[in-house]
Amino acid sequence: QADHGLATIMVDWRQRGILRRLKLTPIPLAEFFAARITASLVVALMQVVVLLAFGRLVFGIHISSTAWAAIPVALAGCLCFLAMGFAIGSVVSNPETGDAVSNVITNPMMFLSGTFFPVAAMPSYVQAIARVLPLYYMANGLRDTTVRGLSITHVAPDIGVLLGVTAILSVIALRSFRWEPSI
Repeated sequence: QADHGLATIMVDWRQRGILRRLKLTPIPLAEFFAARITASLVVALMQVVVLLAFGRLVFGIHISSTAWAAIPVALAGCLCFLAMGFAIGSVVSNPETGDAVSNVITNPMMFLSGTFFPVAAMPSYVQAIARVLPLYYMANGLRDTTVRGLSITHVAPDIGVLLGVTAILSVIALRSFRWEPSI
């Protein structure tokens, strides 16, 4: 859950003056944030590989030949949730609030987006809610590519939604970002 970690870390770094010190270093801030994002994307990629291998070896799940298409889905999802964490961390003023806001957003999302229960089995009003949650599109895209054998073209809309939400959350984060703690 990239949003929990990033939101809390950003608020903590702002309170402790680390963001202010980072701003003053000779390392361009774009490079710093690019390195942070790249590290998260590498971890996400490794998680996909480990989960697929674990599912295959331990549970005997048949992994489709289109499982490679899960990579762009996972990366788009990772970017989306990093942007969510960045947005939360830019708006809240202390780590406890960051954790609380992250939990209020992500915990219901996990249950409503089809990660634990099929969305089709939920009441229609819950299905409508699920379809506005980014995790719905990530879970759908991962399932479609790894288990159902669907191609990258089939999950392109899922990737598009994730990247669209990423763009919106990034704009919110950049507009609300503060280097200094609020007084």
